[in-house]
Amino acid sequence: MKILLTGATGFLGRHIVRKLTDEGIEIKSLVRKTSPISHLKQDNIKFFQGNLRNRESIRKAVKGVDGIIHAATSKGGPWPEFFADNVQGTEWLLEEAVKQKVKRFVFISSVAVYDHSQVKNGFIIKENHPKEKAPNHYSRSKIEAETLIEKYHKEQGLATTIIRPACIYGSGGFWYPSRLGFSAGKNYAVLGSGKSVVPLSHVNSVADLILLSLIRDEAAGKAYNVVEDEPVTRIEFLRLARENLYPGMKAIKFPYALARFFAWGLRTALKMAGMPPPTRLAPAALRLFAISVFYDNTRARQDLGWQPQQDVQQTIRDMLKWHQEQRKPVSSLQTPSWPVVIEGQRQLKTAVIGAGAFAKTHLDILKNIQQTQVVALCDPDLDRARALADQYGIQQTFKSMDDLFKSEKPAVVHIVSPAQTHAPLSVRAMQNGCHVLVEKPMAVNAKEAREMIEVSRRENVKLCVEHSNLYDGMMIQGRQWLNQRAVGKVIQVESWFGTGLNKMPMSPYVKYEGKDHWVYKLPGGVYQNFISHPLSCVLDVMGQIQNIQVKALYHKAIPYQDSDELRIQFDNGSAIGTLSLSMCTAPRSNFIRIYGEEGTIEIDFMSRVAFLNRDSGALPKVISRNLTARKKGKIYKKAGRNNLFNLITKKHGYFEGNEILIRLFYRSLIEGSPLPVTHENGLWSMEAMDAIWKQIDI
Repeated sequence: MKILLTGATGFLGRHIVRKLTDEGIEIKSLVRKTSPISHLKQDNIKFFQGNLRNRESIRKAVKGVDGIIHAATSKGGPWPEFFADNVQGTEWLLEEAVKQKVKRFVFISSVAVYDHSQVKNGFIIKENHPKEKAPNHYSRSKIEAETLIEKYHKEQGLATTIIRPACIYGSGGFWYPSRLGFSAGKNYAVLGSGKSVVPLSHVNSVADLILLSLIRDEAAGKAYNVVEDEPVTRIEFLRLARENLYPGMKAIKFPYALARFFAWGLRTALKMAGMPPPTRLAPAALRLFAISVFYDNTRARQDLGWQPQQDVQQTIRDMLKWHQEQRKPVSSLQTPSWPVVIEGQRQLKTAVIGAGAFAKTHLDILKNIQQTQVVALCDPDLDRARALADQYGIQQTFKSMDDLFKSEKPAVVHIVSPAQTHAPLSVRAMQNGCHVLVEKPMAVNAKEAREMIEVSRRENVKLCVEHSNLYDGMMIQGRQWLNQRAVGKVIQVESWFGTGLNKMPMSPYVKYEGKDHWVYKLPGGVYQNFISHPLSCVLDVMGQIQNIQVKALYHKAIPYQDSDELRIQFDNGSAIGTLSLSMCTAPRSNFIRIYGEEGTIEIDFMSRVAFLNRDSGALPKVISRNLTARKKGKIYKKAGRNNLFNLITKKHGYFEGNEILIRLFYRSLIEGSPLPVTHENGLWSMEAMDAIWKQIDI
């Protein structure tokens, strides 16, 4: 038997695919170009790219099949969207089914087609119950589609079946059923006492009935409710969620009469503003959140031998457990609190290689870590090394690392020298048994980075790259939100790093003698000295990236490089990202935005703000946008006060991320905890840089 399945990439569709393939039924699928199809390829499902708005693609998809399961549906937007997918697309499928002599047609509808306006608490609805008289767009489209299906059965002799689930749940879908209640931040609000029953349809139960409707002659021309028998109240459902998924969640009981009053006021205000009110705030819809309505499944039992789930509460636990398993951290990096405490008392001898400007940052941090003692400073410019050593009370200075190791045996080496020296100096230190903290960029290219990692493993010493933005306080907060799945699945990542070198005449990069600066000798020029900051954060969110495409332009901000504006686009297979480097924008800016299916995270490194903007769900967009603006304004205002206070008190400096990372590095050495930056983050960064530099002329 060969079946055409629409909606195969959706929640229900995936379970239908699994059910049919287990029964040995051959499946064809009509999928949009942008739909995820990896599971279809895995199950050897033949798929056609197209959609229900293209009659020709429908004709090609229907050709040669014995049956059609129509599970695709539109659930949002204006009426034309619903009509195009749920009504017109269904009619074209029916027409092709008749033309090509398809034997069976199974349509997935919904209990939303029933008229609920007059039903009382505890009412039982059978398949012959009257249809909704004042439907919303969704239920209207399903009613019109059902009318077409009944017509084609009676007038064209097409064997059709209509399946009407209630609130579909199960592993792979949302944890909350559609009629459960309303999201209230970290909590959940239910209307009334919460003791009313929520009508549930397990996704496997729906798939079972679809299969039976496809192969049993008794199903022709009939409609079936597919709802579980075991009643579960809204409070019970939320209790299970609290026990198995969200320990701190509270169920808020909101009086139904008060909810109706607020909904009326909101609907009135929106109508006066010329805006359509949300469907969920309609009186009939709101009522279904507060009463128990049951749907009789006797016909499916008697006609087809279908059976509901035997233990609904256990299936809910299984679903919640699946969600818990999906909540593994997005990032493998740490989310430490401040201050970072190092418990061990063992003191490590440390040497700093490089006496340039940034060596001071390392030395300022190291002097406040009691578990380390800086015993030597090394730089080819011995006079510069001695001047810095005198400033920090360091007894020994050396011109080369070889001279250092003849006299001292440090346990740790900080490499704070030009990037071209990072790999050879790190390798030399590790071969002498030293743990290494190396400044960014990790190396000149990925080949050098791989060699460094290999030596680290071979010599059994630790190697860490100082990607300091990863441990800026705002990035730590953003990582916590990501690991809590606060924005759902990540769809896009946007990173921006801009600095106005065209307005900085004293910058070493733009002065005349800057033409001999070591950054211009790197494969990526000035870019390579900056890009590690935003790139490391992108890799923390997205993992290894691929399909890198680059665009560069020149605005004369940098005199010794052929471009100064860089935009990079890439993906990781499930999300796309952009990274922009600008050498001539003002004011200086550094931020990353993470866009998810359920919200957005904005991290502003310059203003020191981390902002979580979640989808408000039930609130109208005009109100949601206003609340978001007010919330964002308060956060930036608070950040301004805190930044001024920290500046005056020197509580947190500009190099907070460096200090947290360095402290975590020493905690790793002394306590055996994980390194703050993984080898993968450093290597992926270098691999991405190699791909970028190949596409532009520096």
